[in-house]
Amino acid sequence: MIAEYGQDGIVPTSCDVYSFGILMMETFTRTRPSDDIFTGDLSIQSWISDSFPGELHKVVDSNLVQPGDEQIAAKMHCLLSIMKLALNCTLVRPDERISMNDALSTLKKMRLQLVSSRH
Repeated sequence: MIAEYGQDGIVPTSCDVYSFGILMMETFTRTRPSDDIFTGDLSIQSWISDSFPGELHKVVDSNLVQPGDEQIAAKMHCLLSIMKLALNCTLVRPDERISMNDALSTLKKMRLQLVSSRH
């Protein structure tokens, strides 16, 4: 749980963007922050951050990228962008996190890039 939850009785929007980042990490890795692999100092954020960008294929859901897939390069580029966004949403300091408006804008750009790469 992040420190700023409930401070001063107010939940800032930086909590929303943090939760959104964690949700993206969970979705594209098929793991949860509460899974048994995350013990001690290892968290879902550090696990992804440590594998970013060169070994991201080891942490993303294997159902998303399979050997022989002709769209593997485009998918990996998209997954790299998604995980970069997720990491920017979950920065430790709330004032360093991306805003939800910027996160939405980034997602829209990713979608356009993915769609244009398929044509």
